[in-house]
Amino acid sequence: MLFAYKYGKVYAFCISVIIHTLSEIILFSVMYYLSKILSSFIPKLQQVHSFSSKFWPYFSNVTLFSIFVPILPIRICCVLFGLIGLPIFSYALAQLLSVLPQTYLNMNLGERMTEVESIRFESDIVFLVLLLFALGFSLTITITFTVKNFFEDKQDKNE
Repeated sequence: MLFAYKYGKVYAFCISVIIHTLSEIILFSVMYYLSKILSSFIPKLQQVHSFSSKFWPYFSNVTLFSIFVPILPIRICCVLFGLIGLPIFSYALAQLLSVLPQTYLNMNLGERMTEVESIRFESDIVFLVLLLFALGFSLTITITFTVKNFFEDKQDKNE
């Protein structure tokens, strides 16, 4: 019975590591490709994208490395290293949000948007929603499993 309990716990931990790692990979991929796409629309972002391109392999390798390391402090370090990519996300988000109010203002003033402006506006909204979803999903899973593992370790020490 005790062996089955421990064995089941190992499965649960492995599944949590895999889910956590996949969510990080999704987050990094979305941030990287969003900066790549936005850099074609926003000239200032090309410099940020070229900077992030240099570090992209390190983000993905550290994330994949966290699959094989079930030690919580090292996994937390992997997450923190991954959060280095967040300034790229925040800069892209700031650029995106600076464009949206002007577009909305033009719509309220009765000016008709051209077809290209309309497509760009809709794609900006879609990218923003996808990016926020990926970020929220990754951070929620990371925080949930980190807190869960912390309390499980604490409970094991008490037993």
